[in-house]
Amino acid sequence: MIRCVWCRSKTAPAAVCADCGGPNSDVRLPGPGQAPDPPARDLPRGFRRRLRFLQNPYVLVGFCCGTTGKLVTAGSVLLGGVNGLSWLVGAAGGLGLCLMTIGPSLWAIGLAWSEKQIHLLRHGLVASGEVTATGEAQGGRQSFWVEYRYEVAGQQYRRTLRDLGAWVSGLEPGRPVHVLYRKKKPHQSTTWPPLGREPVRFNLSHLLEERKKARELKASRTG
Repeated sequence: MIRCVWCRSKTAPAAVCADCGGPNSDVRLPGPGQAPDPPARDLPRGFRRRLRFLQNPYVLVGFCCGTTGKLVTAGSVLLGGVNGLSWLVGAAGGLGLCLMTIGPSLWAIGLAWSEKQIHLLRHGLVASGEVTATGEAQGGRQSFWVEYRYEVAGQQYRRTLRDLGAWVSGLEPGRPVHVLYRKKKPHQSTTWPPLGREPVRFNLSHLLEERKKARELKASRTG
């Protein structure tokens, strides 16, 4: 049995994964695996569904918030005529409206993130890379990370994929990998086939880091 690089399910060695339909590639093999097709690439339907919904915490939390908000709001309307509960009805109605606002916002953020990842896998340009380091993250739960490097137009880039399973811990430094990067933002990249999905990170520090990398890249080009 091997682990599918697209959906992470354990499956028998075959040309196509029985669970998601993705081309099977055993990451324990020494080579980089099958090279990606030219853009626009076809991605397994099961992989796209997992990335958009089943493995997208923003979408899941947004759905729960929106559904809960509708139920709370509906309950407050039904109890609106009950004497002595006006304060409770008002509080419940306000909470429901807040959840109904937060839910769709989280849903939209999660879908935007997933479409960004899917676009990179489908339309990213191809570069040759290699694994430079692997390790286990420090913390309460077991997770691993993989760092790789690649070169675009004579400039070296490094990228780290985190929150990976133990199955990637056996990757040795120097192992070649296929890398997909964005044409205008080559510091944004992923591996092909994907060793792991990038975690959803919509926070100020991450946005500032991306802006800093973009400025450094622009300065290196103009300088």
